[in-house]
Amino acid sequence: MGCPPLADLTETEDEELDRLISQVRTVAGKQVYEELRGLMTVIHRFNRMLDQTATYHQRLRDDGAVDDSTAISQRVALGDVAEEITKKCEALEETIRRDLGG
Repeated sequence: MGCPPLADLTETEDEELDRLISQVRTVAGKQVYEELRGLMTVIHRFNRMLDQTATYHQRLRDDGAVDDSTAISQRVALGDVAEEITKKCEALEETIRRDLGG
């Protein structure tokens, strides 16, 4: 797996995600809600990691450095969490299909 460029990673708005959870809670089945909560947990973790990584990378640039082993491992970790988000999304989609009977 490669290291995605930090500039290509974006943070999802927490308020938007919280609003989505509230809507799902009122119209979807319990399994859909649980799958969405799991996805949200991973997204929140990604957002925290992204913020920490961006801060570290900015400090490196301010010091005139391009990269170091910490920066690389941070990007790899972000990529791993991004893959986890993809898997959680797929599981959520499947649960929604089952919940809708399709």
